[in-house]
Amino acid sequence: MRLSKTSDREQTALKVINRHKGKRIVYETYKRKDPNMAEKYMNFIARNRNAMYISWDKERKKFVA
Repeated sequence: MRLSKTSDREQTALKVINRHKGKRIVYETYKRKDPNMAEKYMNFIARNRNAMYISWDKERKKFVA
């Protein structure tokens, strides 16, 4: 887990996550159970702010919409 301040991109992603109940629940669950996944989820949201149906691709090991 990083100790640096969040970037503008990450802050924007967190705003998107916090405005959407489902995304917020998913993010908070990842944060508790697997912080690395939470960071990957946040980075995905930062790149894909309007993504509706997000899932984890086990083969490619990344989030997809």
